[in-house]
Amino acid sequence: QLAARRKTLKLNIQVEKLLMAYPIPRLDHEDLPALDVLQTVLSGGRSSRLQKALVEPGIATEAYGYASSAKDPSLFFIGASLQKGSRANAAERIIQRELDRLAREKVPASELERARNILNFEFFGALETNSERARFVGQYESQAGGAENGRSYFEKLQKVTPEQIQAVVRKYFPENHRNTVVGIKKS
Repeated sequence: QLAARRKTLKLNIQVEKLLMAYPIPRLDHEDLPALDVLQTVLSGGRSSRLQKALVEPGIATEAYGYASSAKDPSLFFIGASLQKGSRANAAERIIQRELDRLAREKVPASELERARNILNFEFFGALETNSERARFVGQYESQAGGAENGRSYFEKLQKVTPEQIQAVVRKYFPENHRNTVVGIKKS
């Protein structure tokens, strides 16, 4: 992708919605652990960056980010549901400011540790039942070359560094890679 793409949709909604997507590599790529930690830094919990930048100031009711990891290259989504009277363009600028900050400044150790704790809790929580364990094995067998890669993926998550997060932000989140959809209220 050489240039940013943008689409505005008139929808049957009361408040504006924002969805940004950036191309990312497949599930078994070496950058995916850092992208997952980045996702948690951006939107994992009440003290995440998007929560502080968009929800706490009253710009959005929710803000989220997630990597849609799959066998084939996929997308990293960042989105927000805006408060009444707030505009998606303003939220987009704030999100871009946070991405630019992550590209410039290393994630502090305390924030990285918080992200790892959230990911560890989610990882082990998703293995509580037999059906969840079967889904885990099936996903890694079918999409990442084997179930043992799921375990090694978890180990790689524990070793993600601030420099790796910085590197993936610079690599996958330049403005010319952004695909933006803005939902506005039908008039």
